[in-house]
Amino acid sequence: MKRFFTILMIAALTLGASQPLMAQERGEWSIKGGIGWYSIPDLVGALMVGLGSIDTTEGTTSDSFVPLLNPNVEVHYGINDWLSLGGSLTVGYASAKSTFDDTGVLNRSIRAIYPTLCFSIQTRYFSSGKFSMYGSWGAGAMMLIGNQVTEDSTNNQFGIAPMGNVYPLCFSYGGDIGGFLEAGWGAKGLVNIGIYRNF
Repeated sequence: MKRFFTILMIAALTLGASQPLMAQERGEWSIKGGIGWYSIPDLVGALMVGLGSIDTTEGTTSDSFVPLLNPNVEVHYGINDWLSLGGSLTVGYASAKSTFDDTGVLNRSIRAIYPTLCFSIQTRYFSSGKFSMYGSWGAGAMMLIGNQVTEDSTNNQFGIAPMGNVYPLCFSYGGDIGGFLEAGWGAKGLVNIGIYRNF
């Protein structure tokens, strides 16, 4: 899979180098808002609430919630017609709880929120009219903030881990306002869709 993405990225960059580039211009700002599906941090959140909500006590019911939807926002500044620099913020959430069947009283509750902040680069491959193809790359850190409550204790957790965004297949359509679709690996999900605004 890594080899496939590497070959695809090299081919897209080679093709893009021979195309006239348009879209976001030098000195122009862009803001993007999207919703991503099934991010890498979601695996951490699902694991955390899954293990935290396991209760072998008879007479309890467990419920978990991992939406697998990650809202994200990015801001970029156009260095030239093919390169933009900026940053991105993505947030994920997961929770689980178990309650006693006979009384409905809470037995255990766990919640996790995992924001990711990345330095971001966009590389435009090519543009044709209102259509553009580009890559989105980022490196930063994921924060894991967890809270676990039982009948007699409360435990707060905090951790930081490196995180990256590798999205070699990104498409946008529009002028100063438009929509986009990004496919790849990282905090923004396997597929990330949304809208952008250039100003």
